[in-house]
Amino acid sequence: MKDVELAARLRANVIAYKQLQTVGSPLRSLALPGVWAFALPLHPEAVHQHRVLYESAQALAEALGALEEFYRGHGIHDWHVQVPSADAEVEQLLASRSHSRWEVLPAMGIMLDDLSLAPPRLAVERTRTQEELMLLNTEAFGRAAPSTLHPWHSQIHPHIHVYLLREEGRVLSGGLAHDLGDTTGIYMMATATDARRRGLGAEVLRALLADARDRGQRAAVLQATTLGHPLYRHMGFRELEVWNCWMRRLR
Repeated sequence: MKDVELAARLRANVIAYKQLQTVGSPLRSLALPGVWAFALPLHPEAVHQHRVLYESAQALAEALGALEEFYRGHGIHDWHVQVPSADAEVEQLLASRSHSRWEVLPAMGIMLDDLSLAPPRLAVERTRTQEELMLLNTEAFGRAAPSTLHPWHSQIHPHIHVYLLREEGRVLSGGLAHDLGDTTGIYMMATATDARRRGLGAEVLRALLADARDRGQRAAVLQATTLGHPLYRHMGFRELEVWNCWMRRLR
């Protein structure tokens, strides 16, 4: 599968994952032709939740006014648009409309049929809800409190598969997979700060990918952070493109 197709599948997976989060949580969404926006009014400081994805430059250009109204209406002053690095037209558009570059997220993917996976060396367990994974992410990255999307993370979703690795009862590493069609998206990967560099994240990711392949998934996609990028490369993921986040700040 070509990189451009995998990247399109990543965008579709992220949109579907965020839309699923709006069911039973404070997360709000706006769907316009070819444009999707998400906002968390109860936590205006959670900038990573205030994101816009789009299909074409024309669709985004036509939606900019409505997007500003949407975020202003929810009392949110900062939001960002995720732009593939090859889309110079949109970057020029956003620069002219008071947006500025904020951060870079590599889009990565892997074909599961070609993946050689050794079985996990440690016991990685599957859990029905995301509550403990949310707590781990808060501990590992200092992200918004676990109650941010409550009660969404305590619900059971058939297309979401959560794995945790414990040691003496404490959760040290974890992550989840979200299936859309025959492609799974990897999210919420985290390892406790005092348990890093022990290969625990690799064990969890190995379990996530093996389980996805057993479910009949053909590919896995994700957005990589700086911390997680070496792990994904080591596991065989390849960079599909780079997503530049362009921030709009009203203050």
